[in-house]
Amino acid sequence: MGITHAKVSTIPTNSSPNLVQPADWNAQHVISGTLDLTGVTVLGLTLGSLSTAAASPLPTGSPIVTTTLYTPATAGIYLVYIDTLVTQAGSPGVVTTTVGWNNGSTAASITTTPFSLAVVGEQAAESGNFYCASGQAITYSTTVTGATGTPLYQLRLRLLALG
Repeated sequence: MGITHAKVSTIPTNSSPNLVQPADWNAQHVISGTLDLTGVTVLGLTLGSLSTAAASPLPTGSPIVTTTLYTPATAGIYLVYIDTLVTQAGSPGVVTTTVGWNNGSTAASITTTPFSLAVVGEQAAESGNFYCASGQAITYSTTVTGATGTPLYQLRLRLLALG
């Protein structure tokens, strides 16, 4: 995608190498670096980039206690993606993930369906959207039930601010 000025100069270019020429003004511009789209609205959705250590693959064999994923400065609607992958099987047991928040009136949460830890490579992905009040932590935790042996799973979370 090229970017040019909305107004195009019709002045002819001269031979002075020390001046910005109309041809320079009219040329497409080169953009380098990283473009941060946080807070940009596209088709009514505000793009967000909320990366935390918890959003990275988190290998574990034990339950994860309630941990803050993000605390929004302003109220808004959020979308969370929850992905669980079994990397080492144990005896039949299950894991569930809970994402919690406060909507300004009450604490609320999304809890995934129980997911088996018995087969390596088993993967479950769920998502949900919710409204969170400003200054209220968005949290996550897991519960492991009935597992013996040494099952391991990776938990990946992605949180997007929708506005």
